[in-house]
Amino acid sequence: KARDEFRGLAKGKDVINYIFVLDENKRLLGVIDVKELLLTEDSMVLKDIMDEHVHTLDPDCTLKEAYEKFARYNFRAMPISDDDYVMYGCVTYRDIVGLKHSFVE
Repeated sequence: KARDEFRGLAKGKDVINYIFVLDENKRLLGVIDVKELLLTEDSMVLKDIMDEHVHTLDPDCTLKEAYEKFARYNFRAMPISDDDYVMYGCVTYRDIVGLKHSFVE
């Protein structure tokens, strides 16, 4: 089911790296690398393949802090969430690196 929904939602998108699993209140439950989703058996459920230990960015973190976290963990994208893991959005490594020269140094 997730693969079928992914196909529809992915149309027209330039890049999709991860699928963030949220509950009905937009609380972040886990993350799945798209490659993992595509290689998983049809009978698997999302909770069995998602990583529940998600590194997030605080909405008030600086560009420098975000860059340092990307450098430390080598992610392609990171969700932005509050202390209760309510997800507000996502930022990509490419976006952070593109702005780094203006603000970080």
